[in-house]
Amino acid sequence: MSDHIVRRKTSMKLVSVLSPDELLKYGKALAQTEDDMREEEERQTSIKAGLKASLSDIAGRRTMLAGLVSSGEEMRDVDCEDCFDYMTAKVARARLDTGEVVLERPMTNEERQRSMLGDL
Repeated sequence: MSDHIVRRKTSMKLVSVLSPDELLKYGKALAQTEDDMREEEERQTSIKAGLKASLSDIAGRRTMLAGLVSSGEEMRDVDCEDCFDYMTAKVARARLDTGEVVLERPMTNEERQRSMLGDL
């Protein structure tokens, strides 16, 4: 060896042909990665569907509340009282909270019969 030439070991990335064992190893890794990718996409699709349903529920509540605020009223069960007037053969239903008559109707034949029998 010549005194004016110095050699030292080093490395660099260069194209290398894969061996059959390396191809098999990377092929298995690729197949597993494909399975992982499919499972993750299914998981995310499921999560997105759940989030979309949740958002839809919230939007529905918002719409309902906006309607209540806009109209200033809602349907509720309210205690009422039926008043049977046998002179006019009519029934009047009044709210107990305000006294407002909300329904007036003629008595049914059965209701008229009860008055004659003293059932009411």
